[in-house]
Amino acid sequence: MSNGSSKKTPISKQKIRSDKWLQRLMKAGIPLAIISVASLWLGHLLANPAFGKLFIVTLPLALLVGFTYNIRYVMLAVREQRKSASND
Repeated sequence: MSNGSSKKTPISKQKIRSDKWLQRLMKAGIPLAIISVASLWLGHLLANPAFGKLFIVTLPLALLVGFTYNIRYVMLAVREQRKSASND
């Protein structure tokens, strides 16, 4: 049963993931998310309000970088899908 969508080849996924902006967002977002989650846990375990403030600062930044990464990835995937559809 076919739903009309074509499967992406691994080559197109590699091409999308090699985008320089996706790489930058990933290199910034992963450490930021780790710091955010670690500060939440440390603030809870150590009962230190400074970690809570760090969490409040890093959480929106991590979410912003993550959403930006996802939007960029989808834009590139749709562009690649349209390009492969026009070539067929």
